[in-house]
Amino acid sequence: LTCADISKARKLLGYNPKTKFQDGLPRFVHWFLKSRAAK
Repeated sequence: LTCADISKARKLLGYNPKTKFQDGLPRFVHWFLKSRAAK
């Protein structure tokens, strides 16, 4: 569940996400933790 509102990005930029939030969040967390560990 998210409270993010992307309607302005859709309208002004034609933005249409290709990754569902439920799929993207775990991928982002994995990437973030991996990138922090490399520092």
